[in-house]
Amino acid sequence: MEAASGKGCRTMPTDEAKRRRLLDLPEIHSDDVPVPETEAPVSQPEDVLPAAMQGDAAPSLDSEVTAENPPVSQKAAGHAQRQQARQRVRQAPQKVAHDEVVSSPSQVDAASEPVPAAQEHPGAAMARSEERRPARRPHPNQHPHHQQRQAPHPNQHQHTGRVGARSRDVAHARSSRDAAALAAANRQRSRAHHDPMRTIEGMEAAQGVRSSRRGRTSMAQPRRRRTPLIVILALLVLAVIGGLLFFNRPIRITVDGKEYTVRASSTYNKLHDDGVITASNGDLLAVDGSVLTAGGGKPFKVYDNGKQVNNSRLVSSGANLTQEKGDDETEDATYETTTIPWTWDIEDSGRQDTYQFSLGLYVTRGTDGQGKTATGKVSGKTATVPSGQEMVPRMVRHYYINETGGRKVVALTFDDGPSEYTQQVLDILSSNGAVGTFYEVGQNIQEHPDLTKAVEAQGSEVANHSLTHTVYYGTETSEASINEIKQCNQIIKDVLGKDNTNIRPPGGYWSDTLWKPLDGQCSIVAGWTIDTRDWQRPGTESIVATATSDVKPGEVILMHDGGGDRSQTVAALDQICKTLKSQGFEFVTVSQMADIERQALVANGSIPKE
Repeated sequence: MEAASGKGCRTMPTDEAKRRRLLDLPEIHSDDVPVPETEAPVSQPEDVLPAAMQGDAAPSLDSEVTAENPPVSQKAAGHAQRQQARQRVRQAPQKVAHDEVVSSPSQVDAASEPVPAAQEHPGAAMARSEERRPARRPHPNQHPHHQQRQAPHPNQHQHTGRVGARSRDVAHARSSRDAAALAAANRQRSRAHHDPMRTIEGMEAAQGVRSSRRGRTSMAQPRRRRTPLIVILALLVLAVIGGLLFFNRPIRITVDGKEYTVRASSTYNKLHDDGVITASNGDLLAVDGSVLTAGGGKPFKVYDNGKQVNNSRLVSSGANLTQEKGDDETEDATYETTTIPWTWDIEDSGRQDTYQFSLGLYVTRGTDGQGKTATGKVSGKTATVPSGQEMVPRMVRHYYINETGGRKVVALTFDDGPSEYTQQVLDILSSNGAVGTFYEVGQNIQEHPDLTKAVEAQGSEVANHSLTHTVYYGTETSEASINEIKQCNQIIKDVLGKDNTNIRPPGGYWSDTLWKPLDGQCSIVAGWTIDTRDWQRPGTESIVATATSDVKPGEVILMHDGGGDRSQTVAALDQICKTLKSQGFEFVTVSQMADIERQALVANGSIPKE
């Protein structure tokens, strides 16, 4: 038979030939398979024999022992092998139906005839061993198409593999030479399961992809050429040169109204170094305010259109600059807490020989402050600097028109008492609900201490008019004036039991140099704004007219209750009080007027609040 001789297998299947050509493998022909001279007897399973040889038509076991009729022991062994083969076939998947082992119809026809064991090629046993091997587990990276070829067909019955196994055994028995080729093909197919590129479709697809890639590389996307290094270097050089030319172009600016042409790369510090900006840096100062290092303070200030700029910034074209010296800085120092005693702040009255103002007074009495004693780390000098509560100086101010804060007040004053007229004056004031200030002479107080006490009891104020009423001109006799005032204050304290600091120097003569020597003895120096000249006895009507005409709030009216005949003053006083009351004025003492003055000055911010 053609199948038995192997001649039907000389031409390989079309797909197999294409695959071998793609893999550069030589074609397999039946003549190329060597047949050994002697072969070991191979048992044939009973279920693979043709139907004519099974059952009653089967040869007898007692026939002659030949290659076709092996001994009984061999048949028993073959029966066991067949039983094992059937078991493996039931467990193994059908391969012939899906893998297309048979390459031609003649091979299928030849499968119905058994092949003697002596003529069976050793490759047949190898093929059966290959086919009965358990199915390979698919590789994790295996293409899904090949995994489907490994799996059994969905409509295939679990036991249909027996027919396929029987057909394959008959085919291998009938064509031993084809069996060897089948084994080689199965090995190639098994390797293809793990390498999709070894299949015909995979290799053709790969060749198509490679050819398409070569086409795209050569046609659609031409290969890029690299830019020469010399071109890149040339571009960099041109960029650097262009940048230098741009940043060094000339621009015009204005400094304090004067025009200059400078480079665009200039900063304000560069302009200062070049002398275009001439403002200097601030100085470094010692703790006492002396200069340690000129120019060692804050840097100079530059303003562009009124807005301060950073000195390290580039100058902008068309800038309109103004300049200013930098701020001074104080050296670093160590500090110790200390008390800062108050100091004097005396306003010059402008006159050293006469008093031409209504009041000179302490607008602030002076308050000690809390400070620190600073010791410079560079200079070693010491100085006291404020820290915490500020020191308030003792400020002395002189007022020609008193500030009353809108209150319509007036002060009536009487000098040179006490005398026999003092009680009459007190009675008139009481009848009009008025009070006054009595500047009494020390000697007179000693003679009439009861009258001094009567003034205090009526609600009026007792003040100092020196000890003897001696008028001292200028400052050369200031020591005598100081003694007169101190002695009078002591007499007032002896009579009334309290200190007095309100004085009116005789004749109004006063020097600003007396404030410090009289510290603690004098806080108010009273002048006057209206002088009735009653001491000249001009007549009652004249005294009334002078005291009540064109009176303003804060006025201090001068009259006398001692030093001579004061009957005109007593006669005029009642009319004066009634007229001023009708004008809406309120009567206050000089000390009360001074308090009103301070409050008004604090309210308008003229003096600090203590």
